[in-house]
Amino acid sequence: MPMVVVIKKNAKVLESLIHWVEKAHFLKGHCVPSPEGTHCPICRKKTIKSTEGSSAIENEPMLLLDDEADYASVNTNDAAKRVTRINELLRILLSKFHQKSYVGYTATPFANIFINPESLGDESVEDDLFPRHFIHQIGTPSNYQGPSTFFGPDANCNLIKPIGLITDQKIENFYQIEREFNPDTGKFTRKILDASFSGIPDELKEAIELLKGEGPEDLQDLVMKLGMEIVRLAGVAGSTLSAKQTVRKHLEDGNALQKFKDVVEYQGGDTRVIDNPEKLPTAKHTKKLPAPKRGYVHTIDAGQLARGVQILAHGEGKKFDPAAGVAELCKVGTQMKQGEPLMIIHYNDEKRLSVAMEYFKAAYRLAPKRPNPAPLVVERVA
Repeated sequence: MPMVVVIKKNAKVLESLIHWVEKAHFLKGHCVPSPEGTHCPICRKKTIKSTEGSSAIENEPMLLLDDEADYASVNTNDAAKRVTRINELLRILLSKFHQKSYVGYTATPFANIFINPESLGDESVEDDLFPRHFIHQIGTPSNYQGPSTFFGPDANCNLIKPIGLITDQKIENFYQIEREFNPDTGKFTRKILDASFSGIPDELKEAIELLKGEGPEDLQDLVMKLGMEIVRLAGVAGSTLSAKQTVRKHLEDGNALQKFKDVVEYQGGDTRVIDNPEKLPTAKHTKKLPAPKRGYVHTIDAGQLARGVQILAHGEGKKFDPAAGVAELCKVGTQMKQGEPLMIIHYNDEKRLSVAMEYFKAAYRLAPKRPNPAPLVVERVA
């Protein structure tokens, strides 16, 4: 199955990706747990490097798209000495595949064409990133306004519409906002009148519950685990226990919820909806998706669900419906009787619902036996 990975050109992220590729395909040099080994900063355990396996993946091609290819990707050191880290890691990643293509995108390709074309690699690192096969100039968009528009030989200032000053009053008129005095803070806040700008999807309602220490137990566990990882990576906590205590404290004392309120307020939103979710837009209709037969929920196709929700909320170029969505989804492993609801659908448009229902039906697969419980976190890449 094809896989798309979107990452920043960051050394630690690239190191983790290369490490994962080696481990997932049992390439030569991948980490093997061993009490006699040395500590691996990525595995976070004692490992030894495998001496077995292929040096590169043979049956899976890779396309590496490098955006802003003139930034960080070019080796700016003397080729005879150690190359710059990002350049080295990109070339190591390419060397892990027999079939690969490297395509760089940049508006300033001057650095790339001066890469030494004779700077070659070996089994462990690919040749340097000189664009040796082709350079294609992409046309200028019709709406682009660069220096030539203003100062070129064909410049016509009369064709350029000046940009007016965007004032708070103009913003409030456009978004239908009224100012309202908040006696608790002693400040004026903006209240958005147009529901199409203030709607929060069902999953964000669930997020508000989690910040209040409520919500589904498995989702609380996931928030705790991810939160612990974040505070440890940020250096706020040094151990797993300390990280857990830090996250729990901020959830229980209301600091996490208050921080979310601050973000909403700074963006000009109405913070009252956080304490009173009933103020959020609600759909006119609800419909249950019945289980087609008895059995256990074996798998749920998230892609089918996402496509159904997209149709439900957006339709074909129509105005976004902030109240449309799904809720109370039965999880994998749930025992179902025929006709029991697999989930509740919130909608306003019958035509959108009829199309979305086909995706929702295809998302669930029931089986006679209960599946083995899936791990809360499937895999750690970085």
